[in-house]
Amino acid sequence: MNHKEFDTELLKELKTLKSMWAKTLDKVEATAKKTEKSKQLDC
Repeated sequence: MNHKEFDTELLKELKTLKSMWAKTLDKVEATAKKTEKSKQLDC
């Protein structure tokens, strides 16, 4: 495997990880918003 092939594979992996992180963060934010709303209702 030459360097160029390796770099391409690495970039693919990074992009996959980034999109996975983005999805996870979206879920976390959505959950946080729901929690905030329910807290406001309790008051």
